[in-house]
Amino acid sequence: MKHHGVDWLVAALADLQHGLVTRKQARECGLTDAQVARRVAQGRWIKVEPHVFRIAGAPVTWQQRVLSVCLATDGVASHRTAAMLLGLGLWPGRIVEVTTDPDRNYRNPDVHVHRSVDDPAKDGRTLEGIPLTSVRRTLLDLGSVVQQDRLEKCVERALFRGMTSAGALWAYIDEVGRQGRRGVQPLRAVLELRGRLPAAESDLETEMVQLLRRVGLPEPVRQHEVVVASRRFRIDLAYPDLKIALEIDGDEPHFGARRTDADDTRDGLLQLGGWLTQHFTKRHIRNEAAASTARIWEAVRQRTLGESASPEVRNTKKTG
Repeated sequence: MKHHGVDWLVAALADLQHGLVTRKQARECGLTDAQVARRVAQGRWIKVEPHVFRIAGAPVTWQQRVLSVCLATDGVASHRTAAMLLGLGLWPGRIVEVTTDPDRNYRNPDVHVHRSVDDPAKDGRTLEGIPLTSVRRTLLDLGSVVQQDRLEKCVERALFRGMTSAGALWAYIDEVGRQGRRGVQPLRAVLELRGRLPAAESDLETEMVQLLRRVGLPEPVRQHEVVVASRRFRIDLAYPDLKIALEIDGDEPHFGARRTDADDTRDGLLQLGGWLTQHFTKRHIRNEAAASTARIWEAVRQRTLGESASPEVRNTKKTG
C-alpha cells in the first residue's frame, strides 16, 4: 500500500480517537517503526505518551489527554476522571485517573494510576471514544478517593438523571462487598443516609440536606407535592407536619428544567394554604450557613409551639 494510502487510514482512525494513534495501530495500518520515527522527526506526529502519538493539527483537549493515558496503559478512565466524563462532578486541574491491571508498568507524576485484579473493562463502557468504568463502579471507586459529602452529590446526580438506581447500587454492593473492595463502606453509608427519598435536583439541594444534618435538624422530605387552591406544587425540601417549605434558588439551574419566574405567586398561594416558605441561595447555604440554619430552627420552634412567624422569619425571599 502506498504511503499516502496508509496515512489516510491512520488519519481516519485518529479522527475516531481525538486525533491519536498508537504504534501498534500504525503497524496494523502498514507502517514500520522506522516510518513512524520519520513522521515524528518531521513533526507530522507528536509523541504524547509511550507509543501514543497525536497527529499534528489535531486540537489538544482534556478528553484527548485522558484517552492518551488509556491507550498507553491499556486501561480505562476511572474514579474522578470517569465521574467528570459522566457529568457527575468537576475537580480542579482536570485530574487524570485510570485503572489498569496490576502488572502494567507505567509511571507518570501527572496521572493517578489505580491497579485492579478485576478487569474494569468488563464493567465499563465507552463515551466519546474513551473507555471508562460504569456508573456503578465509578461511584464505588469515588468512595475511596473523595469525602462522603462529595460522594453523596455524585450519587444524587446519577440517581436524578436516571443513570442508575438505589436498588441497582445496593445490588452492586452485595455483589462486590465480600471482596473487601475500597469504597464499599462510604457508598453504603450514603445509601443508608438517603433511604428511599427522591433524588435531589441540584448539588445545592444536597448541600442543604447535608447542612441540616450537621446542625441536628430533622431530615426534610424531598420534592414534596402539595395541592393549594386546586393547583399542584412541588416543594424542594419540606417539613410537611409543620408546613415549612425550603426552596433552593441557587445560581446553578436544577439538573432538569429551569424554575419558572412565578415564585411570588407560588409563595402567596402556599401561604394561603398555611405554608411558611423560606428561600435559600448559594450564598445562604455556602457562606451564611449559621444564619440560615438559625432561621430554620426559629421557624421550627415557632411552628412547633404554634406561634406566628416573626417578621425576620417571614421575610425570607431571595435577596441579591
